[in-house]
Amino acid sequence: MTASLTPNRDTAKAALWWLFEGATIICIFANTTGAASPPSLNGPVEAWNDYSLSSSYDIYLTGGTVNFDAVDTDRAELPQLEIVVDFASSITYTDILLLALTAIDPGPSAPIYAAIPFVGVIHESSAVTVGANETKTYRVDLFSEWL
Repeated sequence: MTASLTPNRDTAKAALWWLFEGATIICIFANTTGAASPPSLNGPVEAWNDYSLSSSYDIYLTGGTVNFDAVDTDRAELPQLEIVVDFASSITYTDILLLALTAIDPGPSAPIYAAIPFVGVIHESSAVTVGANETKTYRVDLFSEWL
C-alpha cells in the first residue's frame, strides 16, 4: 500500500513566524568595487566584513505579522519590507546585506545561523551612488511555502 504525505500549511506560517515576525531586520551596506574576489552572494556573512560600510549607514526595520496569502493559502507572508536609502551624506554601495535579529530567543546553544539569520543580499550589478538629496527605495517580499 502506498502512502503519501500532505504538508500542512501551518508549517510554512510557523517557519516564517519563528524567523521574521517582530524580528529586527538589519540592512548593512557594502561596497565590493575593485575587489579581486568579492564575497559569494550566498556565502557566510563574515566574508563581507572587509566590504561593509560604516554602521552609521545601517538601516533597522521591524518584521510585521505573518499571515497567509489571500490567493495561495498554502503560502505565508510577511508584510513587504521597504528599504529607503536616504542619508544626510552620499553613499556608494554595491550590496545591501539583510540579517534578522529574531524576536524569539533560540537559546544559548543555538548556532549563529539560527540566532541571527543571514537572510540575503540585494546585489547591484555595478556600484550605486545615492546623493545627499536623493532617495532610492527597495521593496522586499519574504514568504514561506512548501515546495
